[in-house]
Amino acid sequence: TIVSVDCSKDALAVAQTNEEFHAVESRILFIEQNIFTSINETSLKQHSYDIIISNPPYIAQEEYAALQHDVRDYEPKIATSDDADGYRFYYRIADIGKELLRVPKIIAVEIAYNQSKKVQQIFTDAGYHILAVKKDYSGHERIVLATLN
Repeated sequence: TIVSVDCSKDALAVAQTNEEFHAVESRILFIEQNIFTSINETSLKQHSYDIIISNPPYIAQEEYAALQHDVRDYEPKIATSDDADGYRFYYRIADIGKELLRVPKIIAVEIAYNQSKKVQQIFTDAGYHILAVKKDYSGHERIVLATLN
């Protein structure tokens, strides 16, 4: 079973359309939730999880204006930028992973092409061990996989 979490009702509606198209309705639970809300005040706490996989908004506020038009004009800003330094979600994911995940706690996150060292540091400072860093087809480090026992 997959639990899909997003703060955007519109994003969840698109995901549910895809769920129906692929006939996997019985395997996905959708939760509309801002992950910056206290976990104790959310329905996320009703479940335990084996892994967190996230493609969070990671474009820094200062970089957002310089995005290519086909990204900036097509994707909602809430889906691409954290309106901060680009790292806000990684700190939160590392934190909530400690509460929500079963042991071993495993997290996989997508990162910007230039965020690998900082994101790895965020997770190691939070007590996680970096399992792997995966590159995209252009050779940029784009996924960090971390664990906490």
